[in-house]
Amino acid sequence: MAWLRWVCLILAVAGLLGCSSLAPMSARPQSDTQKVAELPLVNCVPPMDDPDYWIIKYPRPDKIFLSPRQIQRLNQTSVEHGLVNDVFSEKLWNDQPKYAERQEEENNAVNPGLSSNQSMPGTMTAARLQAYLREETDRIKMVPRWDAQGKPVGEAYYRRLDENLNLAGITSQNPIRYGLMRRRSDFRYYPTHDILKLKPSPWEFDVLQVSAVQAYQPVAILHASRDGRWMFGVAPACRGWVPSRDVALAGRPEELRPFTQPRERLVVVGHYATVAAQPGDTLSAERFYMGTVCPLIARDARYYQIALPEVEGNSRLAQRVGYILREDAVHEGFLPCTPRTICDQAFKLLHTPYSWGGAGEYRDCSQLVMDVFATVGLALPRNSGGQGQVGNGIVRLNHKHKAARRLAELGRLDHPALLQFPGHVMLFIGREGNRAYAIHDIWSFRQPESSSHDRKIIIGQVVVSDLSLGEDSTRGSLLERITVINRLQP
Repeated sequence: MAWLRWVCLILAVAGLLGCSSLAPMSARPQSDTQKVAELPLVNCVPPMDDPDYWIIKYPRPDKIFLSPRQIQRLNQTSVEHGLVNDVFSEKLWNDQPKYAERQEEENNAVNPGLSSNQSMPGTMTAARLQAYLREETDRIKMVPRWDAQGKPVGEAYYRRLDENLNLAGITSQNPIRYGLMRRRSDFRYYPTHDILKLKPSPWEFDVLQVSAVQAYQPVAILHASRDGRWMFGVAPACRGWVPSRDVALAGRPEELRPFTQPRERLVVVGHYATVAAQPGDTLSAERFYMGTVCPLIARDARYYQIALPEVEGNSRLAQRVGYILREDAVHEGFLPCTPRTICDQAFKLLHTPYSWGGAGEYRDCSQLVMDVFATVGLALPRNSGGQGQVGNGIVRLNHKHKAARRLAELGRLDHPALLQFPGHVMLFIGREGNRAYAIHDIWSFRQPESSSHDRKIIIGQVVVSDLSLGEDSTRGSLLERITVINRLQP
């Protein structure tokens, strides 16, 4: 089955590059310091790919370890700690980011008419908006970058991108509009679908990708690109440029409530569910992905009917009916937060390709975790570092903690938990003998070739692995690198 692994890996690369076609076979790693992993991984056997293999290890697999009330409390705490955005909060717009302070000084010197330290209700000051737009783009321009063809980009390229930021369209007080995501879409650091990489290699990630954002997520719209094809928005889990066609604008924030706070919910609980404009219509069908929460308005023997956000004149929010087959991967309401649920949900995504920032229709490590827990109603932060800070059930580790202490901490867990270190997050699923195992969406790990040199092993998909992966490499094993064990307790 080696050919199948190559196909999955090429699909992963195509997904993270945002390509509609497959990467050429020449994209395979040629260096002797880089190779593709053989599956199953070391210390793993095929039965471990079955969620029941792990579920039966839990003493009480159907015990709820987070109640709906506890989930609500965790969600609120994440907002209060700034881990998740409340896009309707005035506090979000009035908090002065450090970057905005420098921008305010620049505005005072160059154009005093733009200076204003305090936002008026429903607006954002020039300095704050410019800080949002420029903080990441300035960082991206600090080091050399390459385009999708492996060619270096220069000042002329960035000048074109900067022009589309439409900084000239910023005024002293800029109105905040509100909208709803019509479909899953990519948020970008610049208003462009261009691919930009840190190195001229087909295996490098697109540094312009922020995150994928699901349908029905509310978005605060702060600005529009010069060409009108993009909007700069703040979603609960991220901010960035999103294609204008993927957002339906509301006249008032209250117009979003039937979508964001529906009386009945239909939750996507598989990799995706198919939504049709009419029963049996496959031509206009769209995909909604795991964790999407749809407003349920009716049901019959064959279909669920959901409210779809639609755009009328001037991109205004309207509603139409969509149809999802009852046997599709959906569930009425959130799933119960039990060990069985979390394992089942994670394993539904097993072997799906890795995609940096969730570009296309797949996921990276933190989006996997976020989508799995969204099916029980838990709104986690987008990035692994933020996920490691949620709640109070946190054990912090450092280099002084040996393997025995780490395994002992994992042995105390009676439900799936987050294992996090800088740049990566995993879902702990259990132990087998003296080994601990996790399911995670991983791009690569390292194997030692010598005392000072590693070989990069490409995985590029969701896998089950034991935590000795990377052992004796210069970075250490997954177990040795863990800095946070998060039991996700309020």
